[in-house]
Amino acid sequence: MPIKNIIFDLGGVILDIDYNAPIREFAKLNMHNLESIYSIAHPDPMYSLYETGKISTEEFMNYLYSRSPEGTSPTAIFNAWNSILVGLPPHRIEILKQLKQHYRLFLLSNINELHIEGFEAIYRRHFPESSIHDVMDKVYYSCRIGKRKPEADSFLHIVHEQNLELKETLFIDDSAVNVAGALQVGLLARRIHPEQGETFEHVTKELLKLKNQL
Repeated sequence: MPIKNIIFDLGGVILDIDYNAPIREFAKLNMHNLESIYSIAHPDPMYSLYETGKISTEEFMNYLYSRSPEGTSPTAIFNAWNSILVGLPPHRIEILKQLKQHYRLFLLSNINELHIEGFEAIYRRHFPESSIHDVMDKVYYSCRIGKRKPEADSFLHIVHEQNLELKETLFIDDSAVNVAGALQVGLLARRIHPEQGETFEHVTKELLKLKNQL
């Protein structure tokens, strides 16, 4: 059965990120032991609430502030938090536009409002007149749908809303845990292995080549 739909992860796939950058930046502020916040398998409970939209940005920032030394600037905490966002290679958006000629495209990201704001600012620097919503058929952010990967409901939310056939839908992510979650609900799934030098470009080249051969 041919692939007709692709669900992309954002961070580590389309958007370059550095999971260790916030840890380094928080350490400079004498804020330590925050590694669990970014754990995919066992995230910090407050971060899970924030990433699924159950607490506000103000509440989450207050939580980070409560773990900082007295006198720490809120701006410094904000900058440390968003340091995870490295950059967006513009040619990846052009590749997505090519893919959209052949596939329905969706984005499913475990993300919070501060990182959405940061990502959209990066996007606008390259494409001032558009947004990621113009490239994707629909964007699904965990903090706005109240569900996060690898929970089955996060995948099925898209499948049911978009009336997708599971075996016609490919999920692409850089996390083994999230890929396993997608496979468990019956989706096709492809993991990108950045630790092996594999990138978004490698996987999308395969998909474009597949369509060009038809």
